[in-house]
Amino acid sequence: MKTLAKMLGKRVEYPGPNTLEHHQPGNYWKDDAGEWHGITPNGHSCWLINHHVEEHEDGSISVVAGTWGSNSILVSGRKGFVLWHGAIDKGVWKEF
Repeated sequence: MKTLAKMLGKRVEYPGPNTLEHHQPGNYWKDDAGEWHGITPNGHSCWLINHHVEEHEDGSISVVAGTWGSNSILVSGRKGFVLWHGAIDKGVWKEF
């Protein structure tokens, strides 16, 4: 799959459930339940619950493929309209 655009993401601390508007595109974090979330490079919120997230020693993350599923992150809106499609590799958001 061809990569269209890349953006270096930033791991941030989870500020709580009512402060998501403070996150900037490319940010990602783990919530109090241990679940990963992020803000796509074009500003859409994504919950990575259906993906396997691998943490690296430097604090960055990768969404990896395996028997549990794909590394492909698909964020869709109303009526299935695609808002963002890509992956995260060592903290870098890669759009497909």
